[in-house]
Amino acid sequence: TCCGCFPIDPSTYKLMSNYIKVKKVNPFRCGPIRMCCCNEYTTNNVDLTYLTNVDVIGIPATCCERVLCCAPGKDIVDIEIRGVGGEV
Repeated sequence: TCCGCFPIDPSTYKLMSNYIKVKKVNPFRCGPIRMCCCNEYTTNNVDLTYLTNVDVIGIPATCCERVLCCAPGKDIVDIEIRGVGGEV
């Protein structure tokens, strides 16, 4: 949120002992405007048995977002699985 306004339900991930659970949020839009309700969620459980590489890319929030909204930025997690590869 920005000062308690404009709530955004971010996509999240949770690391378990043998899999990672990824919850992706697909916001409902009316044209270019993101609505605050009726979001769709998809959950993907990725087995870590065949894991070959994990990269985390941190993207800092813009200066205005950090100063005005205390925004932390976001992380992009790239998981590569033997024989599949790609981003989850």
